[in-house]
Amino acid sequence: MKNSTKNFFKSIYSGIAGAGIFLMLGVFAFALAKIIYLILGRDLLLSKFNIIAILVIFMFLGFIYGVSSFARKNSYRKLFKMTWMNFLTDIILSALIAFIGYIFLRYNVGIGIGIKSLIMMFVLLFVLYYLFSSILANYLTPKRSRIKTHKARNAVLFILFNPIFIIIYLWLFGIVAYNSIYIPCNVTIIGIEKNPYTANTLGLGIKDGEKILSIDGNIITSLAEVKRYINSLPSTKQVILETDNNLYYIQTYEIDGKRYMGLLLKQDYCERKYN
Repeated sequence: MKNSTKNFFKSIYSGIAGAGIFLMLGVFAFALAKIIYLILGRDLLLSKFNIIAILVIFMFLGFIYGVSSFARKNSYRKLFKMTWMNFLTDIILSALIAFIGYIFLRYNVGIGIGIKSLIMMFVLLFVLYYLFSSILANYLTPKRSRIKTHKARNAVLFILFNPIFIIIYLWLFGIVAYNSIYIPCNVTIIGIEKNPYTANTLGLGIKDGEKILSIDGNIITSLAEVKRYINSLPSTKQVILETDNNLYYIQTYEIDGKRYMGLLLKQDYCERKYN
């Protein structure tokens, strides 16, 4: 009875460990999708509910994988098992990266984060670095005590989920998560470029802070729409720019195959509303 109870809790723990590892795979999947969308020049817009649902599915699959791995007692169950070596490696690595991130944000970017944010960052990194830490800890173990696993597969995991790449994945995932809460809603004029092509535009009386409503009757909500429309014109021409203040007739111009209006623009974001 004791052994069955012990094995049950070990199985549950293996499932939780698997869920944590698959959570990292979910973050990687979102990062990969964001990269593909960036290459295609499109925005990846998902609702926060879809993001949560996808991550829950990944964690559920990870839990099942962890439990089944424990039942099969395969080499990866041993590799990712919470040992003192894995635990200490993950603690040291997560604490080091969290501290570096704290210093960078506070003194280089000027973002002051508190102790709670630092602890949350550490906990998140501890979960996301566990796979890498386990593989690293195995390599640091004396050869006679190492767990024998597939070397090529380990190398791929070691490269894909190293600390630097994971920070990039988190950054890309953060963009996806941010866009699930805030979406492009307005484009604001923050100035006019000063070059030989904008002499007439400078004299139109356009004020900083005006919001673009449409160009040639096409409703505008994002910078991407502005660029897409201007570059779709068959030639440089005068466009009708409608703002929340006035109508302006602006002559577009071309440099190195790309067309411009000569306006300095800023993307505005609004909180996304769900029905």
